[in-house]
Amino acid sequence: MPKQGGHQVRIVDKKRNKVISLQRDGKSQGAIAKELDISRGGVRGILARDGLINYFNNDKSNQVMSLLRSGLEAKEVAEKTGLTENTIYTISFYNREREKATPVKDLVKHTTASRLQVEREWGPGRYMLVADFHIMFHNQQVLEQCLSIKGDFDGCIILGDFIDEFWISYFRKELASSHHSEVDAGTFIIEALTKRFGRVLYIQGNHEDRRWKQLLEAIKPVADLAEGKADEVYDFVDRRIRNWYFNGLPNVNVVNHWFTTIAKGRVIVSHPDRFMKVPGQAPKEVLEHFYGHRKDYKLGDIDALFMGHTHRMSGPTHRMGVWTMEVPCMSGILPYQAGSKASNAGTVDTGYFVLTTKPDGSMWFNESRSYLLEE
Repeated sequence: MPKQGGHQVRIVDKKRNKVISLQRDGKSQGAIAKELDISRGGVRGILARDGLINYFNNDKSNQVMSLLRSGLEAKEVAEKTGLTENTIYTISFYNREREKATPVKDLVKHTTASRLQVEREWGPGRYMLVADFHIMFHNQQVLEQCLSIKGDFDGCIILGDFIDEFWISYFRKELASSHHSEVDAGTFIIEALTKRFGRVLYIQGNHEDRRWKQLLEAIKPVADLAEGKADEVYDFVDRRIRNWYFNGLPNVNVVNHWFTTIAKGRVIVSHPDRFMKVPGQAPKEVLEHFYGHRKDYKLGDIDALFMGHTHRMSGPTHRMGVWTMEVPCMSGILPYQAGSKASNAGTVDTGYFVLTTKPDGSMWFNESRSYLLEE
């Protein structure tokens, strides 16, 4: 309610709509205020509420929203920014209204819904965790050990890089391999895993992403020809082709993202290839990322974080109240990487991990353990 002549008056919806209409016609805020006999602040408030302008300085507004999304309370944000708590609440309100008025396709929001579905289906229990098969370079001996382990399981979770996708890589092609042989071997192994463990949760890794990138390059000319229907072309490829060799298999749940949550949201399982700046510090980086964006990801209390990609075993290590664990790989040093920088990042540990959680979803430490290949 803007001030007019020393008192406040409520702006009726008809006048609000007129403000928006005049702004879209290109009129300035001052001209709109004069024509409709309301304050300039009132005009700004109406436009901000409908997502047409930002009521506050963009840099300051972005800083406030970033701090709020990291999990800080309004009082803490006020102390960091020098703004009042009331201003923090107002900035938050206007930004949330803008998000409603101008929705965008946000990858985090898109993946949160599917992650919460996985979380409901994969509750507390006993799981086999395997990572980085890199078929056709997987270790047959450790696979046989994994399949012969005793006890009941509630499922098997693959932490990325199941298929190597060597056929489209940029590595030298001195090794004989075909896409057909990779798919046949992958289908055989994943069927063996579902037969032994009942079901499989398959998280995509960077090697699976190789194929997706190649597909995007291949269909771009077609999408360009489609013009206004380009989005439909890409959507078709995403839904029907990207994971065509596993989507049709029973009891296999493919996750088109680098992480998901299980056991009532208390356990994160991931393939965080993007967090490899400092060898040996990947778990710390990943955990800090989740703590910094837990509101965006809609994460609750986290008890444990498991990750593939590094081909090494570390942990479980207690960091900031969370057990972090790098799961050993189901392959050895990839032969085409021998002698390259990729093979010098750390020790290659071949094996798997058995994860057991308590009824509340937290990790049952004494019943969870790593198994390494016996040389």
